[in-house]
Amino acid sequence: NTDVRCVKVYAKAFENSQPYWQQGTIDYEDETKPKQYYPIDITLFRGKSTASGTRCSTSEVALDGFTEQWSLGFGRDDAYSVQDVDGKKFAVATFATTCGSRGHIAGELLSFEPNVPGACHCKQLCIDNAASGCRSWKWRTDSKACYLQTNIASAEVDCDDDADMWISGDTGLRLTHFTPSVAPQNSVFELTVAGYNLPNTNQDMPADRQRIKIVDATSVPDNLRGNICAEAADPPGVKGLRCVSGYICSPRPTTSTADSASWAGLEIQDLDANKDYKVCYNAGTVYDRYSWHMLAGTLRVNRAVHTFSVPAADITSQPMCGASMFPAGGDGGTDMLPDGLTRLAKTFKVAVSRPPFGSYSDVDNWRIRLVRSHYNCSARHDKYIASATTESGTGLSGVAQDVDTVHWSDFKCFQENTYTTKPVMCQSGAYKVCFSEKSGAADTFKPIPSSTGDFTLDIAAVDGDTESTATVYSGQQYSGRTGQDTKVSVKGFRLNQVSTGAIRLLDPTLYNAATGVWSKSCGDVVEGTAYASSQTWASVRSTPSSVHGANEYEFQVASANVVGSGAYKVCYCEEQSVSSTGDNVGTGEMNSYKLHADRSRNRAITWANRNNAAGAGGDGHFILADALPSTATALTCKAMCGGGCSGRDCHCEDYDDTVADNVLCLPPAKCKTVCEGIAACRGFETHQSRSMCVLLQNNGGTVLSFDIETNGVHYNECTDVYEKVAKKACTGDAHYSKDVGTLWMTSRPHVGADWVLTPGASQSLEVI
Repeated sequence: NTDVRCVKVYAKAFENSQPYWQQGTIDYEDETKPKQYYPIDITLFRGKSTASGTRCSTSEVALDGFTEQWSLGFGRDDAYSVQDVDGKKFAVATFATTCGSRGHIAGELLSFEPNVPGACHCKQLCIDNAASGCRSWKWRTDSKACYLQTNIASAEVDCDDDADMWISGDTGLRLTHFTPSVAPQNSVFELTVAGYNLPNTNQDMPADRQRIKIVDATSVPDNLRGNICAEAADPPGVKGLRCVSGYICSPRPTTSTADSASWAGLEIQDLDANKDYKVCYNAGTVYDRYSWHMLAGTLRVNRAVHTFSVPAADITSQPMCGASMFPAGGDGGTDMLPDGLTRLAKTFKVAVSRPPFGSYSDVDNWRIRLVRSHYNCSARHDKYIASATTESGTGLSGVAQDVDTVHWSDFKCFQENTYTTKPVMCQSGAYKVCFSEKSGAADTFKPIPSSTGDFTLDIAAVDGDTESTATVYSGQQYSGRTGQDTKVSVKGFRLNQVSTGAIRLLDPTLYNAATGVWSKSCGDVVEGTAYASSQTWASVRSTPSSVHGANEYEFQVASANVVGSGAYKVCYCEEQSVSSTGDNVGTGEMNSYKLHADRSRNRAITWANRNNAAGAGGDGHFILADALPSTATALTCKAMCGGGCSGRDCHCEDYDDTVADNVLCLPPAKCKTVCEGIAACRGFETHQSRSMCVLLQNNGGTVLSFDIETNGVHYNECTDVYEKVAKKACTGDAHYSKDVGTLWMTSRPHVGADWVLTPGASQSLEVI
């Protein structure tokens, strides 16, 4: 019952630097070493106790919480600094424990309390009577009278009155509850936070800065003060609220008053069991983790009536490329199939069910549609997930299994199209299962959860889907010396292993060193510029990546192609620039090889039948073993690996004795060399991640077609086909369109050289 107006908090700021075993034995104390754990920021709370002496709530915003709080920062506030106390140094925080501010708040009188010890006591009386209507208070310093008021009519100081004799204030932000306590299932609702003195026109904080978030109740303790509230992430299934971090959330309230703030347009998807959430509130200082407050009570979402499932036994899939190439079951054996539902699913089933008496709708009226998770359920069924029927605006109908279950058994992610055109494949990712039990009537589709508690149906990617695009990198830097040949290594990712690309140099006369600007760009027609081995094919130096291709090409820049020191722009041309109208290759010159990615002459993924037998898909276009020259026969898998092989030229890591006789165990670059030496070879087919290839030819008068649309090669994600083209690549200026970096040439001598001299003899030094 006393008015405490000042509180000092002492924290020892400097410590004894002696080892613990010497402390007390040596009269020495180092007062220059700061303690590492005294608080940088310190907050003092003032509250009350119950009649029994037990402490009330520790919340700053609850009606039974603290009356007031004060904060000081070390180095920020003069009232918190290092002071000398009895010869010892302490960090001392001096709090002026006053409530309200000097001045006179006018308002409608609720009640009058005489003999109140201090302003903080008067504020606590207003908080205790907030439910009765108290919103502001004023305390008379001379008479100690406390006036409780129902509003703030005016906060201006009355110059005719003794304003300095008054201390006034309000209850501060006080939160009481939120509504509703039970959210409607899969329906839009409005959430209202109620309390007293929420931000409004009578306060400094704008009302539109208020924010809320809804967090999972199972992840926060009951005694939470607010810091976990700030760090909690958006739970899945909550729509209408979004936090880009734990502190920054949107939107602003739809409506607000001094006693409430409401957020409309919220929606929470139900799950297979009852789910509880907590509501967090911030008055506007969202960057302060301690300004996030959790309201009492929980927001419940009752369990869903309808749930979906995808039976694993009903999933059939296109085999993957990265698994065993020779499964016991032949083409497409089970050990090559991906696990679960992936974008390679050729068929899968969706089942929707309800518990007995969960609802009373006729299952014949049930409809579903699968839509990407970022769309709402008003969107049509995803066009890349095939079904037996077409979405016409009322969803897809299924087949009733009993009075509580319906199956949709005709979904396809991988649509084969007889392999003559590229299959249509759905996109991997999350999909909503949107359900209507009213024959797909407008606005009746709502998302339903899975029977295992997931919000969405997830179609997984397969190995390799997340690989970066094959390309050479830009912005590379190289250096060399004039008068010497220079190696230029062009780095990249998944580079074509059989590339015969080239580089071209734009010489320093086109570069303005002062501005750093080139007057010409890669691909421009430039007369008289130097070519760097433009007629010498690139050689792959590095080991192929795990998918296919290399990560580096090496070029030799002849000294004759460098006109002097300075900066040279390095322009790259890839072999795929070759065209039917280009220059023919001359005698002794290497053919170009055009890549047809994801193509095959054979529909099978295994390599046990790369031959021309009926049904094998070769159609007479595979070069069989007996037609191979002896040099190539020795490179077939059975000849190279059948009896065992050792050495760097062996490529038997993928060998299996069921492989066809004409399959060569070679990586793509070496397969190209073999094809170059066989006049009848029209190209070759190679596995993207295995050292295996097979040579292709014309079938008599039937020319091998590389066009997937004319029943030539087939679509196959596991293989690539290279077409031999008797045309030169990289013959035009426009072909060198890729700017990969800069080559810096210098004529300066080497530094840091050492010479060995004979004492007492005249000698010469050679500077290189």
